[in-house]
Amino acid sequence: MLRLVKSRFMRASVYTWATCVAVALSTGGIPDLLIIFLSALSTFLISLAVYIFNDMTDQEVDKINAPNRPLTLHSVKKTDAITLILMLNLVGIAIGYWLGPLAFLVTVAELLLGITYSVKPFSFKDRFLVKTFAIGAGGMLASIFGGVATSNNLNGSVIYAASLFLTFLFVTSPINDLADYVGDKAQGRRTIPIIVGQKNTVRLAIIVSIAPLLSSLTVLPGVGLSRLTLVLFTLLAARSIQLLTPLLKGYSSPELVRSQHKRMVPLHFLLQASLAAGTLPFI
Repeated sequence: MLRLVKSRFMRASVYTWATCVAVALSTGGIPDLLIIFLSALSTFLISLAVYIFNDMTDQEVDKINAPNRPLTLHSVKKTDAITLILMLNLVGIAIGYWLGPLAFLVTVAELLLGITYSVKPFSFKDRFLVKTFAIGAGGMLASIFGGVATSNNLNGSVIYAASLFLTFLFVTSPINDLADYVGDKAQGRRTIPIIVGQKNTVRLAIIVSIAPLLSSLTVLPGVGLSRLTLVLFTLLAARSIQLLTPLLKGYSSPELVRSQHKRMVPLHFLLQASLAAGTLPFI
């Protein structure tokens, strides 16, 4: 079970950090420590469960795309994985119930989204654009959960954070699909790289990577965030372009794509930290 947790810890943490930031945004930068801990824990547990469940349904394609995952290596029993998934979801949803009716509904929505993402006849992960929007919806729910966990306060900054999470996932998620191009194509999946082409996928990611910066030029005053967010978004755009540019020529190398994608995951933390920094009263 620890192997499963370790294999998906970083990915689940991205959603967890979004919830933490949303709690801060909904309280003007002065969150209740108990609320921020419980809401973050709920998001982490459910996100982790969703990733492990998806790995269970992806074992065949992962023989090509990710042969070193615990379930693909059969180093973890399927029954142990199922037990862990049930435990994670149960505790995560129970925390949502304790935080209030709306928080509970969001946790249920996260669970249902995770199931429909992986299970037939829905299989969102196999559908063009639907896959990325579904991943983005998970990010939006993580942010919304942070808002409703604190007296149901969905203010403009929380909605803005949720929208940016969805937008920025159109930078990183297609690049992840680019690394899985061979296995996904063999399974008949309709991911963005397969439909629009590998090089065009990189171009799309570069264009979308500057969206947070462009939006901040007009949105920040309206949602109560400071100019520090604008400065950090500039660094975010610059770093994104720096990591994506080598893929314009190296898109056919899974090793290079995976390496660059791994280096891009921390940018999600920078995106959320940029929003949280904008609530600081002394900036």
